[in-house]
Amino acid sequence: MARVGGDIPRWPLANVYTGCMIGSHGMVSIAEAILKNQTRCLNITFIYEKMKLAGTSSTVKHGGRIDVDNYTKYNFVSTL
Repeated sequence: MARVGGDIPRWPLANVYTGCMIGSHGMVSIAEAILKNQTRCLNITFIYEKMKLAGTSSTVKHGGRIDVDNYTKYNFVSTL
């Protein structure tokens, strides 16, 4: 989905970005595959760049972080 749509999905449904759910479930699945050494068919460099972009940008179309500037500055997001 990242190759076609530009982003790693948070919670895809029928090959469509849903924009729902919190967190980054696609990235958790990728991390698990890496830990289990199941990456022979994956382009790790491409995936890393997409994960980094999603984690450090609020402008990613299908899953950027909210309040990313404060998160990168203070390492947390205030609820106040």
